[in-house]
Amino acid sequence: MTMISVINKKVSSVKSSTLRKFIKSYNIDFKASNPHCINCEIIKMFTEDKFSFYSSHNKLIWDDILITYMSLDSKTINFDYLFSVKDDINKITDLLGKNYDSMDFLISVYEPIPFFSARKELIKKSLSEIKNKGRYDEFISFYMNQNNQERLLTDKFLRNYSRYREVNFRFSIKELFDSYEINESWRECMDNFAEFTGLDNYLCYTSFWCFDDSDRFLFCQYLK
Repeated sequence: MTMISVINKKVSSVKSSTLRKFIKSYNIDFKASNPHCINCEIIKMFTEDKFSFYSSHNKLIWDDILITYMSLDSKTINFDYLFSVKDDINKITDLLGKNYDSMDFLISVYEPIPFFSARKELIKKSLSEIKNKGRYDEFISFYMNQNNQERLLTDKFLRNYSRYREVNFRFSIKELFDSYEINESWRECMDNFAEFTGLDNYLCYTSFWCFDDSDRFLFCQYLK
């Protein structure tokens, strides 16, 4: 088998090890004109190299792993197991080295793309506020008892909370929400959550109303 036969798609299958030999021998870089199999192998090699570099660090900080997890929409990582071994770096890296998705997760702890970097900063601010109010351990216990769907909503809620904390409203959100009927069930739900986390009640209301109807209903169901 030759490189030309791969480029001209004259072979029906090719081993990963063979592609890697071609890539290294010809010093091939990723580009759109490459055959798909070549580019896929380049991405895999890049991911492996990055994972190897970052997994050799001796200072994996659990909070950074948590914040990264809470910034992602995909919950494919076995996060419950990660939490159970959070003080054992070797077990964490062994788990995350099992496939390319989990390798990407570890890389994102250190090198998130800008979109997820912004999400991580929002989560970090909310968690810092919870920690400063002395509610962090209770919140983590609450979060770890949630399923993936519940966690996704909690993640979104905390991101919205921090996002709107930075907004300089031209009106009083307190006056706005105080105009609602006090016996609204959603408000009781949010007041309880604010008391539990130490977060601001009115910003919790704002974050809650960023959800669509179905998510508002589900979120309150989870909190009951």
